[in-house]
Amino acid sequence: ADRAGLGAAEVRAALADDAWRAQAAANRDEMAGLGLWGVPSFRIGDVSTWGQDRLWAVREALQAAANPRRAA
Repeated sequence: ADRAGLGAAEVRAALADDAWRAQAAANRDEMAGLGLWGVPSFRIGDVSTWGQDRLWAVREALQAAANPRRAA
């Protein structure tokens, strides 16, 4: 926390705040709805994949999204 520039009071307040749980649950539900699980998970357009060994698929999906004429 010190290296990130957070003081002790900020850390205590963050640890006491459970507001993140609702967002985490929503993210988990959305991920499951897309047929994904675990991290890292990626969704670009119609392409869903997970795992760092699939970064090539993420790159290709991003390239296709940036150049829609080439993908067709």
